[in-house]
Amino acid sequence: MTIVVVAHNLVSLCYPFIESFYSALPLGCNFLVGNYGCTDSTMDVFKTLSNYAPIAMVNGRWQPETGGTAIGIATQELLSQCTTPLVLNLQACEILCEDGIQSLLANPQPASFRTRHFWGNFYFDGSQGYGYGEAPRVYSNQQKGLDQGDGCWPPGGFNHVLWPIVGTLHRYSYCFDNQVAMKAANHYKLYLNNAQTPEQRKNATEWCKQHPNYHGPHPECVAHLKDQANYDIMRSWDILSKTMEFYKL
Repeated sequence: MTIVVVAHNLVSLCYPFIESFYSALPLGCNFLVGNYGCTDSTMDVFKTLSNYAPIAMVNGRWQPETGGTAIGIATQELLSQCTTPLVLNLQACEILCEDGIQSLLANPQPASFRTRHFWGNFYFDGSQGYGYGEAPRVYSNQQKGLDQGDGCWPPGGFNHVLWPIVGTLHRYSYCFDNQVAMKAANHYKLYLNNAQTPEQRKNATEWCKQHPNYHGPHPECVAHLKDQANYDIMRSWDILSKTMEFYKL
């Protein structure tokens, strides 16, 4: 199985992609990382992470003119370059939990995951219930994703027969003050103003902090994020390095 990651200025947008990478290491897979217009140090970080797992890096064109489908288009391009029987589409804010890892190790197959936002819900105002959704993430080489939004949904829709739920993904989007400030403005522009304004997103995130929906075991690699107002990549990097040294990985 190959793990694909779309990279677009993950450092400056405060994505916890180091933790995401760490969480997937038990699968023992190669990574394919797409550099989609990074203008910060994101790809330099991935070059260092390649000391811990094989990472192939390719370049692609970020297409903001397509609006919110830009990440779906980029994901589809990466999926089409993979030749392994299975491909895991892991977004840079997603942390694989132990249940999904053990399931895929025991039975590699096309699969979906329960997706849990750390704060609040998909609408970030409490009107639609908590954000416990589902998303297909493991594709076979014969299955093709679509360039619809950031979920890269399969043709004909998503069903549990072809993509059974095997575990949980924790999504760390709009969790940290610095992440909200950067990402809200970026997404408002990317989605062609068809999204919450940065101020609305900030207010919504503050609401979610007062109504957290987090339950269940917390992955060791992101335990330090729970009490952080801001995402600190250097702290994340330090924890990863010490953990890898401890386990001699």
